[in-house]
Parts: sequence; C-alpha cells; structure tokens
Amino acid sequence: MQSTLLKLVVLAAAVLAHPGANVEQRDTRQFFGYTDLECAGGTIMTGPVTTGECVAAPSAMTSAQIFGPNFESAEVKFYSDSDCQDEISAVTEVGDNEASLCFDLGTKANSVKYVSSL
Repeated sequence: MQSTLLKLVVLAAAVLAHPGANVEQRDTRQFFGYTDLECAGGTIMTGPVTTGECVAAPSAMTSAQIFGPNFESAEVKFYSDSDCQDEISAVTEVGDNEASLCFDLGTKANSVKYVSSL
C-alpha cells in the first residue's frame, strides 16, 4: 500500500513539473520604461513582457529595462510612434546585465514590442 501511494506521489510530481504541450506558458519577465537615460528618473510604464504584442506607452520613454528569467535573451524593439511602425535603430544596451537588461533608446519611444519568446 505504501509503495503504491509513493509511486502515485512521484508520478503526480512528474506530471506537475512537466506541463503538456497544450498548457500555456507565460513569460514572467517584467518591463519598465523610464524618463531618463540608463534606466533612471521617473517610471513611465511597467508591466509584463507579452511577446508579439505592441504596447503603447502613456508618455514617451528615454530608456527601458527588462527583469526576470532569461532576460538576457530578450529581443525588444522600440518605436517613435504609438503603433509600432517607426522603429528606433539607435538603441544600445547599457549596464552590467547582471540582473536585468537596460536599453538607452537614443530618442524618445512611444511604443515597444517584445519579439523574442520564452
């Protein structure tokens, strides 16, 4: 009886640890937009990273930051308009990238799109 119960517990743990292909996996990285360079100054916007979705900022941001697991693989594009049409090409990564990615945008951005997935 104990052996059967132990096998069921181990099986349940394995199933929970490895979700099936049809289980949605969410990106748990977080995004922050700032008024000043080098991810400083006032916070313009915060929110979860949503891959493939254009997100308009409530006001223009000068720098941005991504936190969370696998932040170093984040691919982010910034746009001067609010509809993700006019891409900003002068974006540079700044900082030590130990706990997050910080981007200086070169010009004010009004929208952002997260290109990479989990």
